[in-house]
Parts: sequence; structure tokens; C-alpha cells
Amino acid sequence: MNHLEEKMEEIYEDVFHAAVLRLHDEDAAYDITQNVMELVLARAGQLRSIASFKQWALKITRNETNLYFRSLKRYNERFVSIGDEQLEFMESRAAVQESLEADFLQKLITEEDKRIVMKALRQLDEKYRQVIHLHIFAEYNFIEISEALRTNVNTVRSRYVRGIKKLKEIFERLEKGGRDG
Repeated sequence: MNHLEEKMEEIYEDVFHAAVLRLHDEDAAYDITQNVMELVLARAGQLRSIASFKQWALKITRNETNLYFRSLKRYNERFVSIGDEQLEFMESRAAVQESLEADFLQKLITEEDKRIVMKALRQLDEKYRQVIHLHIFAEYNFIEISEALRTNVNTVRSRYVRGIKKLKEIFERLEKGGRDG
């Protein structure tokens, strides 16, 4: 047990910094780091190799931050009132939504367009669909995707960008066809 505690002390800062990078909130990152350390203690028996300890802990960190984001999303969906702080957040987000990805993701919000987006996604080539699914829905970064697909990171990025463009074209074609037909 002493060896495990030493390893946990070694990775504490790495876990905290990984959480801060994803959350941009130190208070939440401390909470996530605490959760990760508790999970590492509880699941130490599942660790296959001590050499992969840091990677394992960082994967737990990513999963915990994903859970945090999902819980925020659920909380925000329950409360519709918009205060001054939320308006500022929405205004800063408007600048980000100029990108192609944000434009596409905005389409996912409306229930009416969701069906068309999923149909467009099914029409996309597998190599593009795979990368888009892993990045948007599974929330993997490009490095993790490249490792999973055993492909160069730059190839993953270009497939993602090309895939989003093709997806947008297919979506617009399907959307237009739905209105005309």
C-alpha cells in the first residue's frame, strides 16, 4: 500500500493540471482531482501494470471531467432563467460559434435537425465518421484518436476537418431535399 501512495503523490500534480486544462476552473479541478485519487485507491486492483499507472490515472481524470461536463449540461437544461452571468457566457460563446465545427454542433441542438444530422453522418465515409464520432460524441482528443486508430495525428486532424465539411454539405443537401420534397 505504501508504494501505491507514493505513486499517487507523484501523479497528483499531473492529474490536477490535466483537470485544470479541461475545466479552466481550479476549484472544480481540485474536486475532480480528489475524486480521481479516491477512484485510484478504490480501483487499484484493476491496474494491470504499474508502468501504465500515470496513463491510467489520467484516463480516469478525463472520464471524471466528462462526467462533470455532463452534470453541468443536465443542470443547465433544468434551469431556463438567464441571469447576467449566463448572458456574458453566451456572448463569449457567440464568437466561438463562427467556426465550422460550432456551426455543425449548433445543428445538433434542435431536435428537428438531429434526425437529419444522424442521417448525414451515416452517409459519410467510414474514415471520417469514425474520427467525428470519437471527437464529438466520445470526447477524445486528436492524440487519443490517433493512438486508437493507429494513425498519424495530422491525418486524424485532416480527416476531422474534411469530414465536418463533407458532413455539412450532406446535411444541407438533405435539409434542402426535406423542404422541397
